[in-house]
Amino acid sequence: MSDEKNPAVAGQVERRVSLEWAAPSEPNDECHYNHPKAETPFGRFLLTWKGWKDSPEYGFDETPWGEGEYRGWATVEEAQEWAAQEMNRRIAACFKANSNSTTDSVG
Repeated sequence: MSDEKNPAVAGQVERRVSLEWAAPSEPNDECHYNHPKAETPFGRFLLTWKGWKDSPEYGFDETPWGEGEYRGWATVEEAQEWAAQEMNRRIAACFKANSNSTTDSVG
């Protein structure tokens, strides 16, 4: 049965995760850069930038999958939007992989 025909899988894949971001913090003992955090069940996003620079570069020192991400985002909002999209993409891929293995073993 394909994902489109399986309402349980289709409903889960269509569901979107939204990230709740803490207010940005100034540099401190935990992180030496300006930073907001978003906690997820899989780990946290730690978005950082050098607030004292005229043109700061925004990047993720931490992601739930354990890798930093630095893609030249121009604003905090662009980086946060990428994080939400990437989290949803990864979750959807897990559901798809799971549904494929389930249908493969049944068929």
